[in-house]
Amino acid sequence: MRYIFGVAFFFMGVAWMITGNLFGMIFSGMSVFFFNKDGSEIDLDIKRYRTFIELFGIRYGTWQEFT
Repeated sequence: MRYIFGVAFFFMGVAWMITGNLFGMIFSGMSVFFFNKDGSEIDLDIKRYRTFIELFGIRYGTWQEFT
């Protein structure tokens, strides 16, 4: 459901920017927050974990050793 809102806000923002309304930039910028996801991963094979931020399906985060 979040992705539907993100796509809708993005296309509304682009349509408003094409018509010359700068308020569309705000809607396009807000759409990025709907594609953002936070989480954590644990890999028991290599005994590491990480917290990540996923944006457009790409996960960013650094692996850390178990303590």
